[in-house]
Amino acid sequence: MKPIRILYLEDNEMDVELVESRLEVENVPFKLTHVRTPDQFRKALQEGPYDLVLLDYSVPGFGELAALKQAKAGLPDIPVIIVSGTIGEEIAIETLRMGAVDYILKQRISRLAPAINRAIQEAEERRKRKSAEDQIRKDLEEKEILLREIHHRVKNNLQVIISLLNMQFRRMKKQGVEDACLSCKNRIFTMALVHEKLYLSENLSEIHFLEPAESLVHELAKTYDVSRRIACEWQIEDFPLPVHISVPLALILNELVSNAFKFAFPENSKGTVRIALSRQKSGNCTFIIQDDGIGMPPSVKLESTETLGMNLIRILTEQIRGSVKIIRKNGTTVQIHFPLQTEHAAGK
Repeated sequence: MKPIRILYLEDNEMDVELVESRLEVENVPFKLTHVRTPDQFRKALQEGPYDLVLLDYSVPGFGELAALKQAKAGLPDIPVIIVSGTIGEEIAIETLRMGAVDYILKQRISRLAPAINRAIQEAEERRKRKSAEDQIRKDLEEKEILLREIHHRVKNNLQVIISLLNMQFRRMKKQGVEDACLSCKNRIFTMALVHEKLYLSENLSEIHFLEPAESLVHELAKTYDVSRRIACEWQIEDFPLPVHISVPLALILNELVSNAFKFAFPENSKGTVRIALSRQKSGNCTFIIQDDGIGMPPSVKLESTETLGMNLIRILTEQIRGSVKIIRKNGTTVQIHFPLQTEHAAGK
């Protein structure tokens, strides 16, 4: 068994011998460094290493509890035990509050060996716990870096697909094919945008929805050249959405706003699109896309439509365990209600 390396501050040589003899009687292996003065103590703290510090409460040259303060400042992770001939209850409590692990009266020196063994064992447990916590923290940091890299790569790969589609647009002849590819490009851009915001955010598992939503709608307005005649109103509450909800919700936003920009305001008419997101105390959320255009035709129904975009809205709403309602009055209002469930619950 390795000897316990002890630093002992004590001005009385007889008390040092008392401690040494007691540890020998108790068969405690130790290597003791004895210092008497403040200068010797400060130097010894710097030289180390030690497993334990023993302090006499009252040593000439030290103010009240000054030695204990120095020991905890110089060796914060090393246990300190006060060994004193006389120490009042209030002082004893104060030493424990300042970081001492125990106090031993010299007239009860038989308590010293058990106190030392307990202090060494507890210190070792603290070191192991701290080492485990440091390892967990390191693992989490590595996983966070990896997750950021994944988001970054996903965004880059989606950007490559968008670039390929843009190249293909320049070769298009048929309007229907071009529109289909443009819709596809917008959907890919939407997913890339969410991953970009996640990559840049502090929390890699959730984002605040307003910023990516505004960026997406701004890009759609440029794509369909409606910025000057269609205004957008925002009523999005500031709360985080988990990524497994953010991506489907952004895709739903892309489909509904694209439809409004393309069909709700024909012949260059003007109007407004309102985007709202709110959360109730119950944890359920409401997402609303509303326009004051000509209104969605009654023939367009989510449950039976052959339109890819509307089918996608229905599928994405089911994916976040939500429900969708279309109101055809003074334009078109689409309301989507969904629970702010955990990813685990969503995967059941």
